[in-house]
Amino acid sequence: MLSIRQRILKREFLAGTWNTLGSPVATEISAEIGFDWVLLDQEHAPGDSMTLLDQLMAFKGTKSAPIVRIAWNDRVLFKRALDLGAAGIMVPTVETAEQARQAIDLMRYPPLGSRGVSGACRAAGYTMHFKDYAAHSAEELTTIVQIENQKGLDNLEAMAAVDGVDVLFVGPVDLSFSLGKRDQFKDPSFVAILEHVGKVGMAHGKSVGILVPDMTHVPMLKEFGYNFVAVGSEQAAVVKTLTATLGALKVV
Repeated sequence: MLSIRQRILKREFLAGTWNTLGSPVATEISAEIGFDWVLLDQEHAPGDSMTLLDQLMAFKGTKSAPIVRIAWNDRVLFKRALDLGAAGIMVPTVETAEQARQAIDLMRYPPLGSRGVSGACRAAGYTMHFKDYAAHSAEELTTIVQIENQKGLDNLEAMAAVDGVDVLFVGPVDLSFSLGKRDQFKDPSFVAILEHVGKVGMAHGKSVGILVPDMTHVPMLKEFGYNFVAVGSEQAAVVKTLTATLGALKVV
């Protein structure tokens, strides 16, 4: 397992990107490029456990850490993604400290949590590395909670205080929709919210993350203390490049 949790706890700046196509080839390209982490989306993207298995295998031999966004704060979804070899889990729409603690509980084996135990899973080397994996998984697996609505903002301080929450991650699209600021990422009131999340995260020693569509947002976010930042996705890159290519061909 390639862990970046210790770097997250030190609040290093870690560059990531999103993978939404469910393609192991696209994932392998993303990992080979050298991003610190690559998010494999299982919430809004196509795919199932076998798709995810192929994508996780694509990280072998690279230095990128695979983070899986599961579809919900659900015991079965945690277990499947972790057993397949995720280095971390991103949990969507976490709204309370209780929900954050539930995520931590599902990330960890007893007695620290209630994750189901299987020594034969891929993450444990199909029994060959289980002893080491079980001994160190709590300190190496990363837990990321997404802030995506007003309730999450209202309980931000309480969630940031939960031991084991490693990254407070803004879901900008959901958050902007829920606040009536659809895609208005540079609206002053929305920017103020982003700054607030950054301050709360830093005050509690947490890393703070976000996904943005392009680099124009990044300098401001770094000033606000965001250090776990993803820009774009492989799907967006394909659409942008092919659209530009088609436009150029039409002109020739």
